[in-house]
Amino acid sequence: MKKVNNDLSFNYSMIDKNFKKGYIALAPVWKRALAGLIDFLLGVFVFLSIFFGTREIFVRTSYVNNINNEFSIIMKESALFTYENNEFTLIDSKNYIDYRDAIYTFYNQNLKKIDENSKEKDIYWFNVYLLGQDDERNLFDDENINRYKFVKENGTKFFEYNINELGEKEYDKFAIIKKELYIDGLLPEKTYNDILNYFCSMESNCVYAVACNDLYATNKYQSLRNEYSKFYAIYPIYIGLPVTYFIIYILPILIFRNGETFGKKMLSLCLVNEYGYRSSKFKNIFRMFIPVIFLFIIFIFYPLIALILLILLIFVSFLMMIFTNMHRSLFDFCGLTLCIDNKESIWFETKEDQINYEKDMQSIHGESENNCQ
Repeated sequence: MKKVNNDLSFNYSMIDKNFKKGYIALAPVWKRALAGLIDFLLGVFVFLSIFFGTREIFVRTSYVNNINNEFSIIMKESALFTYENNEFTLIDSKNYIDYRDAIYTFYNQNLKKIDENSKEKDIYWFNVYLLGQDDERNLFDDENINRYKFVKENGTKFFEYNINELGEKEYDKFAIIKKELYIDGLLPEKTYNDILNYFCSMESNCVYAVACNDLYATNKYQSLRNEYSKFYAIYPIYIGLPVTYFIIYILPILIFRNGETFGKKMLSLCLVNEYGYRSSKFKNIFRMFIPVIFLFIIFIFYPLIALILLILLIFVSFLMMIFTNMHRSLFDFCGLTLCIDNKESIWFETKEDQINYEKDMQSIHGESENNCQ
């Protein structure tokens, strides 16, 4: 039973309050909302601390270092990046030929080193698929399907097959800038910049981006990326989410007596069962587990989805607390509990304790009336 005064100075009217479940004052909605917000913010802080802490530990392990070394080898073998001061950066050049040669070398030689299933691409393929030229030799039946839109739309604006002295198109040489783009033998600066942007720009529609994406799509790169993501994100979530839930919603129930979380404890709120008596710790823990059991099953396979659903579940529980009778949340319905204002309530361990207390109060009340007479 919550401690109360049994002397004559005790305000007897406290036991005459008209509550459906004994002498209890339901927790005000604003207090419950504030307590829930406190718990949520504490949970976010704890989760982020665990997430980034475990991530930092994981990324420093020798296994993850080996993954990073494999990444470095792939990046170097591709020759699509510059390597300085132990960092890889994108090629930065004002000459489009630098990009053309690096990208062609990637497709013609380096891609097969990285992915054994890849085929070497020759200059003719490069002209058709990356410079937008027509497949005049009819080697690629899927040309119109697989070519990028920006290549089909812009390639022929800038490039054309080179023609030799005999008037024959040289398919085994790189397509050259169209002669008609030159003015008095010179290429206008704007036109040259447009060609440079065609090979490399901040947008995704450029030849350089196509090559980088093909590198990232290789089985070896994807395998390393998936393995790295486990240690960088997935495993920290696997650890952080259940540990956070235990710390914020289970541990306080084990520490405090009346089912309080840290937020409820700060605002003097606690739990009683649906009849207004003390709720056991087992029921209070059971109350916090039942709504999330399904989420933990999802969590095993899809941790990010489970995290989103948990936040959604807390939000739905909050709405139920506002609009349902007796202001019961989803967790209250699962645990058959009520959240009360501990300072404004008189509540008891058992029904017998309540009966004994009422007898004592009636006796005190009767003695008080006799003394007044």
